[in-house]
Amino acid sequence: MSYIIPRLLCSKTLKFFRFSSSLSSLKPNNDVNLCVHNRNPRNLERLRISPKPNGYFLDEPGHMFWNKLQLIVGARHITCQIVHNSGTVAVSASTKEWAINRFLYRTNDRSAYINLAKVFAQRCHEAGIIEFYVNVNREPGTKVLNFDFEII
Repeated sequence: MSYIIPRLLCSKTLKFFRFSSSLSSLKPNNDVNLCVHNRNPRNLERLRISPKPNGYFLDEPGHMFWNKLQLIVGARHITCQIVHNSGTVAVSASTKEWAINRFLYRTNDRSAYINLAKVFAQRCHEAGIIEFYVNVNREPGTKVLNFDFEII
């Protein structure tokens, strides 16, 4: 019976030694390259291993999240974004986009909020973002109530 035991010989290569009843000489094909490039740096966040950044206690919005929803309401347009805690925008949708704007009668009415929520939910699903922090004031009498948070 033989067992494969990894042994670190230097910082760049990992050699596997096969121990059996008879020791034989190793061949050069037993070298494994240890230079691994992580192509998904946010994998630890998805596995819930990475700690959430705490920020400072004096920060008003706080930073106890990985992804945060930003709903920017302008005079004529609505923009919805998912912002990572590093400050980069992961997913965005806006009524300024021609592909969304051409199907809307107005870019800031109730139907615009509902349709923007559907498009934004589809883009979040395609990007693999299933959870995010929502800090939007839902005051009665505002159009923000029409933004379907249940769809997302």
